[in-house]
Amino acid sequence: FPSHDKGIKDLDKLKFTYLMYDEISGFYKIGRSINPKFRENTLSSQTPKIKLVYKCCESIVTERYLHKLFSHKNIRGEWYKLELNEIDHIINLMQNKITA
Repeated sequence: FPSHDKGIKDLDKLKFTYLMYDEISGFYKIGRSINPKFRENTLSSQTPKIKLVYKCCESIVTERYLHKLFSHKNIRGEWYKLELNEIDHIINLMQNKITA
């Protein structure tokens, strides 16, 4: 029974790395959250044109890794000006098709 409780606690700590798109600015947000859909809704209440593009378990690719990889594309905070090939690269990493 203690191992069952530990499993539930581990599940509660599960985090996702996500990519969101702001249709107004054209910028992408690379972030992490326990609940990316909820995060999308909170951001959408401020800017209604923000959409969740993709998410993956943080164990596949971390927010920190993506921030470093695209640091030269950073606009402010977690927002990036990304090209289509860079978005494809992020999604391929998130789908675990290529290794980080």
